[in-house]
Amino acid sequence: MKIKDRMLDVILLKTDVPNLIRSWFPDYIDDNNVICPFHDDLNASLHISPDGSAHCHGCGWSAKSIIELFAKMEDYKYVDARRVLYEDVVKAVSPQRVAAYMKNLWSSDGKSALHYLVFKRGLHDKTTIVNCKLGLDPRTQRITIPVYDQFGTCVNIRMASWNRKSDNKMVNMRGHGEVRVYPEDKIVKSKKLLLVEGEWDCLVARQHGIDACTWTGGAHNFNPDHYWLFRNKTVFLLYDNDSAGEKGKWLMIDQLRYVVSALKTVDPLSNEGKDVTDWALADPECMERLRIFIDMFKVNGGRRKKVCPTCKQEIR
Repeated sequence: MKIKDRMLDVILLKTDVPNLIRSWFPDYIDDNNVICPFHDDLNASLHISPDGSAHCHGCGWSAKSIIELFAKMEDYKYVDARRVLYEDVVKAVSPQRVAAYMKNLWSSDGKSALHYLVFKRGLHDKTTIVNCKLGLDPRTQRITIPVYDQFGTCVNIRMASWNRKSDNKMVNMRGHGEVRVYPEDKIVKSKKLLLVEGEWDCLVARQHGIDACTWTGGAHNFNPDHYWLFRNKTVFLLYDNDSAGEKGKWLMIDQLRYVVSALKTVDPLSNEGKDVTDWALADPECMERLRIFIDMFKVNGGRRKKVCPTCKQEIR
């Protein structure tokens, strides 16, 4: 059975492949032949398809995808060509920038921000801060939260205000504001997920051993392109205990009920505070009870009907 290459799918979806081909062969017309550069060709014997697959009827060289063609033309190994093309189409953020922000957080300049993370945001286990690569932007003095996709590529940096110098609590890196699931790279293989409202609640829950995630954008934001991350999983919903959280909860129920295998709402964990962070700070034991509840939860038996997420009709 052929294994599907999800990275190739993304590259094909987001790349203007014919235009890329024309960067090497200016006279290329979709699904036509060009002069093969790999042998003395006088008859335009290299056929290139619009998806980048190619075959030369003269020398016999062939490429199964745009990645193989790119690797050959730019003298890359396949794995390197795949990564270069992918990072280009997703506008990848350099690891060096993430590392620089991390270094600044742990320097003397980041002392106050680190204190905020530990005592105000409840990230007492500093390994969470390190593992999630939180940092501090020295220019804006915002705490940085890098967002990684399923392949471990940084595709955004969320920047959080913490010292009351900005009215915007959380902003995206310019040009990288697509709503995504956070942390996408850590939940791909998860069977059960706790969906919460915001990165801080997500980080606190994960610190307590709960496989939590959130949408990057607030209670009312979601992106259907990322629903596949929830497919056939058991999802627990625990949004903020306020009007925005209530609306967001029902919005998610409506969006995910045809995608997940089971969807369970969780009541507020405490009368004190309004969100996971507040509850964890007020009573850390409530997080342990929640973790046990999720671990022990079992979906009732019986075959579940398959429903089209677009038209809501049963798939037989």
